[in-house]
Amino acid sequence: MKFLKVIAITLVTATAAFCQQPLDSHGENFVIVVDTLSLLMLLLTAYFAYELYKMMRGGQLAKSWGFISVAIITFAFGKLAEVGWKGEFWVIPDWFSNVINLFVAIFLALGVFSQRKTLA
Repeated sequence: MKFLKVIAITLVTATAAFCQQPLDSHGENFVIVVDTLSLLMLLLTAYFAYELYKMMRGGQLAKSWGFISVAIITFAFGKLAEVGWKGEFWVIPDWFSNVINLFVAIFLALGVFSQRKTLA
């Protein structure tokens, strides 16, 4: 039930993104809303990933969950940088999102491989 409340609040606050653009740019409004929603969901997921890592700290799966948590937090950081770039708060290089995605893929692969190795 709490998750539905978070989704509802997120959707209500995302409507402010529609007020940021002129009426003739309907496609950009959609992109802004999708990016804002995905950023909020990623930040929420990053928080839960950190909590999960703290909970698993002493167990056998701590290393693999650590890799997965770093991947999620890195992905959230990359999306935050991308949203700031689209909102013209700062400038990032064109290759930045590709490098972030590469790091996320590497950490997810390490986490899954480590989990498979531990559970096998």
